[in-house]
Amino acid sequence: LPVVATRVGGVPEIVIDGATGVLVNPPPRAEAFAAALEPLVADPRRRAELGDAARRRFVEEFVADRWAQRLRDVYDDAVTARGR
Repeated sequence: LPVVATRVGGVPEIVIDGATGVLVNPPPRAEAFAAALEPLVADPRRRAELGDAARRRFVEEFVADRWAQRLRDVYDDAVTARGR
């Protein structure tokens, strides 16, 4: 499913507005969320597209194995830089 979230903190780094979900400007208001949800409710194909893109992004960027590899890369870079 696509995500509808408020554009605060690190959320915009995770949810790409219009590609993996819809971002609503803060402060969160029921009317803004309703306006963001209406097109998704009306268009099952668009809803599925956003949901599929969100799932792909999650698998590519945010699964534990990916984060563990990023952490290893940071340590490798630090060790390499220290050896120079």
